[in-house]
Formats: sequence, C-alpha cells, structure tokens
Amino acid sequence: MRQGALGGRTRAAGAAAFGAALLSAVAAAAQSPDAPTTGRLTFSTAVDLNTNRSLAPVSPGTSLSVSESLGFSYRTETGTQLFELSGSGGLALDRVGGGAVSGSLATPQLRLRYTREAASGKLAVDARHDSRDVTSSFLADPLDPSSLIADSGTLATTSASVTANMRQDAPLSFSFDASYSGRDYSGTTDPALFDETTFVFSSTANLRLSPTTRAGLSLSQTSYVSADPFSTRYLQTDIGVVLSHDLADGTVLRGDLGYRDRRTTASSATTLETGLIGGIDISRPLPDGAVFGSLRIDSSSAAGTTTVLTFGRQLELPDGTLAASVSADYSPTGGVRLVGSASYSRQLSDGSVSLDVNQSLTTDNFGQDLRLTNLGFSYQKSLSPVDGISLSLNLGRSEDAGTGTAPTQDRAAFSATYTRMLAPDWSLSAGYRRQQLGGASVATSDSLFLILTKDLQFAF
Repeated sequence: MRQGALGGRTRAAGAAAFGAALLSAVAAAAQSPDAPTTGRLTFSTAVDLNTNRSLAPVSPGTSLSVSESLGFSYRTETGTQLFELSGSGGLALDRVGGGAVSGSLATPQLRLRYTREAASGKLAVDARHDSRDVTSSFLADPLDPSSLIADSGTLATTSASVTANMRQDAPLSFSFDASYSGRDYSGTTDPALFDETTFVFSSTANLRLSPTTRAGLSLSQTSYVSADPFSTRYLQTDIGVVLSHDLADGTVLRGDLGYRDRRTTASSATTLETGLIGGIDISRPLPDGAVFGSLRIDSSSAAGTTTVLTFGRQLELPDGTLAASVSADYSPTGGVRLVGSASYSRQLSDGSVSLDVNQSLTTDNFGQDLRLTNLGFSYQKSLSPVDGISLSLNLGRSEDAGTGTAPTQDRAAFSATYTRMLAPDWSLSAGYRRQQLGGASVATSDSLFLILTKDLQFAF
C-alpha cells in the first residue's frame, strides 16, 4: 500500500542514488576519450490482447494494448575500464472492454554499469531503475515473494551500488561497498505491498598472513525503512573477524565470528536485539565440479538461537551443469525445517534447456514465517538459421512455515513464443501467455501478443 511521504522519499533517494552513480561513472569514463564505442537503437511495436490483464477474480473485460517503445545502449570499453548505459521506454495505449482508451508509459527501464581496474585496485558502479505494473512483476522476478500478489497499480524499483577494492595485491588491503535499493508502489490496495528503502554500507580490512592464510576485520551497517502498516524500520550494525585457509588439494576452510546489534521500531515501539553471529564454511574442488558445506549460527534474535546446516554439490556435465543443495534450518519457534535448491542446464545441438527448483524460508514484516517454493523451466530451439521457438514455465508458492497464520498464495505463468528474422535488422515475435492466481483469490488470464522490432547497431 503506498504512503505518500515515504513514497516521495523513496523516489527522491532513488533518484539521488542513481544520479550520483551516473555522474561518477560518466566523469570517470570521460577520462578515456579514445575508448572504442558501440551503440544500439531498438524500435518495437507490440500488440497484446489479454482476457484479464490485472488477474482480478472477476475480469473487467478483454483488454487491447498497443505500445511503441524505443530502446538504446551505449558501450565504451578499453583494457582497464568499461562504461555501459542502456534503457528503454515508450507509450502504451490500452482499452479494456468497451471503455475509453487510456495512455501510459511502456515499462521504462534504465541501467548503468561502470568498472575500472588498476594495478592494485578496482572500482565498480552499478545502477538500475525499472517501472512496471504490479501484476507483471511475477514475470520479471518470480523469486520475489511480493510478486505472487496480483494488484492494480505500478511498481518502481531503483538500485545503485559502488564497490571499491584498494591495495588488493598488498599484504594489507581494503574494500568498501555501499548500496541502495528502493521499492515504490503507486495505486495499489493490498496492505502487503508497501514502499521500502534499504541502505547498506560495509568496509573490510584484509590481511594476508601467509600465501595460504588470510584474515579480515569487517564492519557493516544496514538501514531499512518501510511504509508497512507498522511503519517498520531498523538499524543493524555488524562487526566481525574472518579467517580462511587454503589446503594443498584446493580445499578452502573459512570461519567467521561477529557481533550484531539490531534496533527495530514498529508501531512506535523500539526493540533491541544483540548477540553473536558466525559460522564455518568448507569447499573443495573436484575434477567434475565442487562440493561444499557450511554451518551458520545466529544468537542475536529475541526468539532464540537459529542454526542452519547446508551441504551442496556442483557437477560439470559434458554438455551442461547440475547443482543441488539441502539445508536443515533450526529455530526454537519452528523446530527443524528442511529446504533446498537444484538447478540443471543443458546445451543442445539446436538450443538449450534449463530447470530450477528452489525452496527457502523468510520472515515478513508482519512477523509471519514463510516457506517460499519456486520452479522455473525454459526451453529454446532453433528451427532454422532465421527462426526458433521458446517455452517457459514459472510456478511460485508462498505458504506458512510457522504458527499457521500466513495465507497460501500461488502464481503460475506459461508462455510460448515464435521468433523469426525478417531481415538482418528486422524481427517478428508472436506468442501466447497464460497466468493463474491461486489462494484467497482465484483468477486466470490468457493473452496473445505480437512484437515487431527494428534493431540498429553502430560503432564509432
């Protein structure tokens, strides 16, 4: 649910973070005017016919959308630095049922990336902004728990990060990281959709004790503010030490121990949680991949000490990869709960196929323990040098993992697309998409879409 004051601060902070990242990257890139440059312009016309665009329990009617979009990218690169700026935007005209035609921006996006490497350091800047309607968020990021919710309105997300590594070849080196992320909802009604911002800053001093042993001291601080019904915000400070050692067979042993201080304010009441955090990690390379394990302990929560034990395996196949992990999560309130993930990808002679399954645990701002399950499948196949098909399926579920008070929410999306090159710089895509919403509200939508794209590339 949008709240104006925080929404304005979210947009202002997001614009400031993105602008600062852009200005610093442009200034740095301007120092190398002789860098080779490439560019790209993309013009797209899209037509979409959808039976229930907002996934409402009762469809307001079939909608017809026609959009014109312009995309661009600018890239300059040398042996030591890279600057890349890309974006897209346009205008969409929509008509629902027999209603009037309305206009809106066609999912504006902006992305900036800059890296610079020197003999003893590295600087990296990354920033992006994205805006889309709330219901389509699941298509963009099915792993986000809030994307399972279908609602009216739009979601704007902004993120920016700066990473600097100094004296990385010296016995004593330093690293600094700063990041911002913000979500701004507009025109929504569900109280589970609210504006939020997160700032994170961390610094680390690394000491090389020997060719195989390293130690570090880290300090990080996280500031979070939300416009949820409780006006939740917190300030979390972590300080810790880490020690890692490389064995002769390539095995890496790592241990860390730290102290956490977290001050949370909700409904005008402030709580203080403090305690030790840490764990042990081990990874070992194998001829066909790697094996790894970890034990993590957190005693800073007021609910008691949590312990997570994880084992995993990565396998390199002749024509693909396979990875899997399983975790046993123990907490005083939830007992022992098993979660895990698995991913498989294979390169075919005429395409590719991938499958991802993931299950995780989280706690939302309402104090509910949630179990999140996602399944993703994709398949691409070339029919000829100029055309091909692609299929994708995403399933998501959020369900209670604690006291039984959290509702179950389900989302599913399937799409089939045919793409054909009409000319070296012209392409046509046509397809079908079906979405389903389950849980407290049940809804479905079917859509047919057609996209004509003109792609211009240049170098100078």
